[in-house]
Amino acid sequence: RTTETHTLSLTAALPISTNEARIQNISIRSGDHYAVEIPKGNLELVRCDITATASGGVLIHGAGTTSTMTDCTIHDTKLDGIFVNYGARPTIRGCKILRGKKAGISAANGADPKVANCDITGCQAGIFVHGNAKGSFDDCRISRTTMAGGVVVDSGGTPTISDCVIHNCKAGGIEVHGGSIIVQRCDVYNCDHAGISVFNRSDATITGGKVYGNRTAGIVLHKVGDVTIKDCKISKNRTCGIDILGIGNVRVTNCDILDEQSEAVVVKERGAGVFENCRLYGNGKSAFSILSQGKPVVRNCKIYANDYAGIQCREGGTPSVTDCDIYDNETGIVVFEKGKGAFSDCEISKSNRAGVYVMTGGDPTFKNCRIHHGKGPGVFVFDNGAGTFKDTKTYNNSTSGFVIISGGNPIILNCDINNNRHYGIQINAHGRGSISNSDLTNNQKGSLYVDKDAGTFHRRNIRE
Repeated sequence: RTTETHTLSLTAALPISTNEARIQNISIRSGDHYAVEIPKGNLELVRCDITATASGGVLIHGAGTTSTMTDCTIHDTKLDGIFVNYGARPTIRGCKILRGKKAGISAANGADPKVANCDITGCQAGIFVHGNAKGSFDDCRISRTTMAGGVVVDSGGTPTISDCVIHNCKAGGIEVHGGSIIVQRCDVYNCDHAGISVFNRSDATITGGKVYGNRTAGIVLHKVGDVTIKDCKISKNRTCGIDILGIGNVRVTNCDILDEQSEAVVVKERGAGVFENCRLYGNGKSAFSILSQGKPVVRNCKIYANDYAGIQCREGGTPSVTDCDIYDNETGIVVFEKGKGAFSDCEISKSNRAGVYVMTGGDPTFKNCRIHHGKGPGVFVFDNGAGTFKDTKTYNNSTSGFVIISGGNPIILNCDINNNRHYGIQINAHGRGSISNSDLTNNQKGSLYVDKDAGTFHRRNIRE
């Protein structure tokens, strides 16, 4: 122990085998071996400067090893800056880990480090947790990885990452390839890949953080296990906010997803998920894009001010959307290319174009919805679109309540279509369909217009 700094130049590791020791203010330079090896006991390393140009910085291993590292700098290592292995449980706080050729901190084989207030920058990966290791990482700053992610989890790793800032990583901010992770109140931004990625039936709980400005998606979920995302703000990512591919149990609650360059949420390849009490707004395309048989559940969400659709469904996309407020979008809902979907108890209003577009084999179901105050028709069905509209109110739109043309063929049941500036229902060339038990009164140009080139349109028990 000393108050001055001394330098040790080693050709082999500095092994510390005593149960209690303190090394302070020492510079350690090593060649072919880890600069410091701690196989047992409770060694304290304080304010040491450690480098190993041909190996790693510090190796801590053994189930009974509970060493402490405080205010150390580990830098320019060929392997991991700190490698925690075989059940070791060290405490690492206030350290700087710089320019390692492998991970800044690696934990494996049941290790359980406690890491706080550390800076990890310029390493190949920031933190690598694998081989059923655990670990808690609190209030750390991880940046500028050179090849892999800021945090990488594989082979059954189960870390907890709290109050960390992870940014400017060469790959993703957080990558879970096999295992599970808890991420709490972290900021993840400006990474070359997704901010957070979860793959291969892995589990994740992500709460209270910000994920923004990443060069692909904010969060990618690819064939995951159980994933919960809650109270997060996801914004300004290049491709989308959340990208769900394949089957998995995903729940997203009370999140803001905004200002994405493209879609807020993409669900595809049979992906699912439950979205509740979220706000999706100001995105460059649609809030939700549901395709290739995606089938999310969307409840009690506010979807507004998006540059294309609030929700678009295609290629067999089949969402269940309930109690949502969808307003001030270019168009409210677009269903096409054999998309489906069930929409109930939704408010669809103030669209710049139609409230609902159905085309090219789209066949959605609307029940007990309100479609109103749009700058185009309430519902526009064309190009062989279909759809069933039941117990739905369509009113105060700038043109007609429904426009049906070019093979459009909707079924309208028990609906109120009133106070639109043109017709209640306008059927032009080759439009067809049926309406029954509905109210078409008080539309400015009349209840129903049927063009001479329209197809068959069935009417029963209509109030005009």
